Amino acid sequence: LNFTSNPTPDLRVRAAQMLLTYLGYQPGPVDGYAGKATSSALAAFCAEAKYAPVQIDDALLSELTRRVQLMK
Repeated sequence: LNFTSNPTPDLRVRAAQMLLTYLGYQPGPVDGYAGKATSSALAAFCAEAKYAPVQIDDALLSELTRRVQLMK
């Protein structure tokens, strides 16, 4: 494996992509890379949830997880 040409996937980004998908947003592939689709899905979530746009951190993952749990 050659990790010098491509960074390793970010597990937080991957988790956010999975949760956004479950919530009905379209973050693109669940691959751990925050591309345009992930950014657009995150912006849509933040706008609809009235959640201040932030980076993908523990607080955002907690909020996404909480909203997924409310769906059950």
